[in-house]
Amino acid sequence: MRLWLVTDPSIDAELILDTALRLDASYGSAIGIWFRDKRPDPDLALAKRLLGSMQHARFLAGSSAIGKAVGVTAVHEPTLLFPSTATACSAPAHSETEAEAAVAAGAQALMVSPLFKRKYDNDEAGVSLVTRVRTVVPNTHLYALGGVTADNAASCAAAGANGVAVLSEVW
Repeated sequence: MRLWLVTDPSIDAELILDTALRLDASYGSAIGIWFRDKRPDPDLALAKRLLGSMQHARFLAGSSAIGKAVGVTAVHEPTLLFPSTATACSAPAHSETEAEAAVAAGAQALMVSPLFKRKYDNDEAGVSLVTRVRTVVPNTHLYALGGVTADNAASCAAAGANGVAVLSEVW
């Protein structure tokens, strides 16, 4: 997988669905759809529509609660929350220490972030974080996240990322 399309509840549901369908049809299993809705009452109808519409792309629930509600076991969680029923788990990694802990807990993939300055705050670690995380977990899939754009995605790959997770640039 080379690209994760990350959803956001502030984006129109029909735009999310249309974009996901286009990516699924064009790039198939090279695309992942990460349903990310951190609200206490997430839009499970949209999650179910996304999951039911994908022919090729992979679907990753933003939490085990969402995964259970829509019937998938691929989840993105902090390591202490990995459900025992999960068949695929990814986790956030904001440091080498977090990366090692996540992999030790069973994560097969890490979302390494934040790499670049985002519009809402000044958090940025730079692509060197990908290189440092790659050093401590050399056999884990790493996805660069946080301010990734068409202009800087190649630097993420050069630093050791297997792919990128994109939110704002797509929307």
